[in-house]
Amino acid sequence: MGKDNALHLEQMLNKYYETTTDWNDTRFAGINLQLNYNTTHSNRSCHLSMLGYIQKILIKYQHPTPAKKQLSPHPHLPINYGSKTKVATIPDDSPTLPQHRLKRIQGIVGAPHYYARAVDNKILTALNAIAARQVNATETTEQTVNHLLDYCSSYPNDGITYHASKMILCAHSDAGSSNETNGRSRAGAHIFLFDNSSRPPWNGPILSIAQILKFVLSSAAEAELGALYVTAKEMIPLR
Repeated sequence: MGKDNALHLEQMLNKYYETTTDWNDTRFAGINLQLNYNTTHSNRSCHLSMLGYIQKILIKYQHPTPAKKQLSPHPHLPINYGSKTKVATIPDDSPTLPQHRLKRIQGIVGAPHYYARAVDNKILTALNAIAARQVNATETTEQTVNHLLDYCSSYPNDGITYHASKMILCAHSDAGSSNETNGRSRAGAHIFLFDNSSRPPWNGPILSIAQILKFVLSSAAEAELGALYVTAKEMIPLR
């Protein structure tokens, strides 16, 4: 509260770190802030973005701008309408990449991870899937990486908006059954703060989960329960 406290914090930080200050509330830890100080508390918001960050990655890895916008960050499995059985994902048997292309894959996985956690959680699933295969990356893995970079190139300055709330911890969890290699399933969740509602709609997440469940589950219902367990386990220490 007040500038004196802020100056004291700055003074203490400068004893141990090199810091820069911005008294205009526009940047924090490399993140661009757009603050909306509405007179009504429930209408206040803060939009987070990292302007220019994706462009630097695209230049570094010499990724060209796609001729057509890529609307999805990760390839999806073809939908088989009316199917009564769930078939496990076909193993990737495409050729393994040579060492120099493998190192490029590993660099790309690491570069946007902070960006994904900070301002664009929509690419976490793609990053998680690529990271799980980066040690033995194949030509299919490389196509998935290029797919992700095409998406990032199409939406280079995306972000997340947080709305003021009563700060009740909420979550939405979901699962994809047998949609990963070796018959495994995927868990996903958004953990966020909102009002005390039985059906909380949406707010910017304080934590997004995108991970492959370790065990092979026998049904979609088991996959959903697995995702719910993963979500609850993360919420307990947050609470």
